Amino acid sequence: MNESSIRDFFLGKLPPELLAKEAQAAIEPVDAITTKVHVREMDDSFIIGRDMAVRLCDAVLADEMAPHLLQPLAFALIGADSFTWDDELLGDVLFDRSAPEINYPLTQENIQRFRRWLLEEEPYPQHAASAWQPREGSVISRLIKVRDEGDEERGIG
Repeated sequence: MNESSIRDFFLGKLPPELLAKEAQAAIEPVDAITTKVHVREMDDSFIIGRDMAVRLCDAVLADEMAPHLLQPLAFALIGADSFTWDDELLGDVLFDRSAPEINYPLTQENIQRFRRWLLEEEPYPQHAASAWQPREGSVISRLIKVRDEGDEERGIG
């Protein structure tokens, strides 16, 4: 997946269906808990706004993109040096999307909720201690960013 494609989607220059194809092709399952996300970085920087994250929600809600693709897209945004944002709420929603197994599953209902939070139509909830408690040392998922050059960087999860 090219970071420049994500940027172009945000700018309205790339249709959601093409971004979805790239995001799907970037996913490489390794084992039951590990997934590699292949990302080609871009050299320039780009500032993300809430309206851009709403575009992702709208693409899913319009069935132009599968909900599960929000996870690798959010992961790519969070792990990129080229994407920045100075909005705490936007950052919270991106992190929620990047770890749906411990935050909010990527369902149509939750995508609508993300959209309402980003538009401030509904207050973003305070995260209380999760009801899910892992056994010490257990890993529920692991995303690994694979850069175009082939080197790997440990991801979130």
